Amino acid sequence: MRFTTPPPPDRRSSAPDRRSRLGAPWQLAGQLRDGGPDNKMAAAAAPCTVALADVLACGEGVVVLDRRGRGGFGATLLWKTPGVRGIRIEGGAIPDGEQVALLSAPQPIESDGDFVLVRAADGRQGWTKVANIRLPSSS
Repeated sequence: MRFTTPPPPDRRSSAPDRRSRLGAPWQLAGQLRDGGPDNKMAAAAAPCTVALADVLACGEGVVVLDRRGRGGFGATLLWKTPGVRGIRIEGGAIPDGEQVALLSAPQPIESDGDFVLVRAADGRQGWTKVANIRLPSSS
């Protein structure tokens, strides 16, 4: 079996990192993921002109959990493993309207659609369906 080494630094792509082009919300979400204080989430939710699809494609940012009244619930239970029904994280449901840090791009699950990994301000982390998230309000 033959292994190759990565090219030297001067031969790597000179294209800018896509996250640096997208702005502060993605940078702050990375700080949240690394255990920064909760007040950074409020700063990351500052109004921006990006669409949810842009945030999802990047796989980092701040989003809001919102089931939009589906199923009669006003909260979302996070999955431990996307697509594995009935196994949820400990700590209970996260109420609609709560801002969470987005930690992954959508992961397609054949039986249930797309899932993303999120982390709440209190540190609870799990997977939710893309249908359960939206961008923070600009107000």
